[in-house]
Amino acid sequence: MDKTVLITGATSGIGFESARQITEMGANVIGVGSSQTSCDKASNRMASYGCKVDYIACDLSDQESVRAMAANIKSRFNRLNVLINNAGVIYLKRKTDSNGIEKMFSVNYLSHYLLTRLLFDELLAAPRARIINVSSIAHKKVRMDFDDLNSSKSYRTMKVYGKTKLAQLLFTKYLSEKVDVDKITVNAMHPGVIPTNLISKNGILGTALTKVWKLIGTSPKDGAETIVYLANSDTVENVTGKYFVKCEQIELAPHAKDQVSAQMLWDKSSEMCTLPRELEL
Repeated sequence: MDKTVLITGATSGIGFESARQITEMGANVIGVGSSQTSCDKASNRMASYGCKVDYIACDLSDQESVRAMAANIKSRFNRLNVLINNAGVIYLKRKTDSNGIEKMFSVNYLSHYLLTRLLFDELLAAPRARIINVSSIAHKKVRMDFDDLNSSKSYRTMKVYGKTKLAQLLFTKYLSEKVDVDKITVNAMHPGVIPTNLISKNGILGTALTKVWKLIGTSPKDGAETIVYLANSDTVENVTGKYFVKCEQIELAPHAKDQVSAQMLWDKSSEMCTLPRELEL
């Protein structure tokens, strides 16, 4: 696997495990972490497996930080073969980012929309590049509220989390239909109920819930299986716009692949990131 692969949220959980496995396949992996401290710890842990990942610290809730990271990557790499939009958080109480955008939506979805667009030329420069968006079954019982993407009227933690994962699916649909399958494939996946650090940034309660979660969840190794499959398998080389669970393609409910919603989300996202609506191909 002689490829350059970028993974967000690569310092723990399925992101770390995916980075480790893909590195062992021979890829040049760039891992994104939320802080230099988390990146340093992950780098040392990765070294204990005999692997080397190039870690970069980036605050995904800060659009300027995302832009700076993208500029860094563009200056060092002229092409990007695989982009894995994996990073995610869960906040029990509503928070906002530096632009006043609700923070779960900002980190879990909008940062990945922005990063993907900023690195689009590098993806187009690679032969048959792949974009993998990490979603969740949490999308099933929610709908996009385009009048309240900031969740300022109502904030229910898992509903907002589900909305961010539904956004990843609509983003996948829109982008996959805009880009020729021979240039870039765009797919989404659900990793399972993985005991990661999603809830950890919520003080003492978050730490306690994380410990309980780790007793009942699936291992990060199992959760990474579908990511690694989508990143490397020849079987999905010409597959785009699909949703996978346990390496199997699963049919989405109508609301998760609605064309009108996908277009509205794209337009809203471009406004929130101050980017043109049109995608230059």
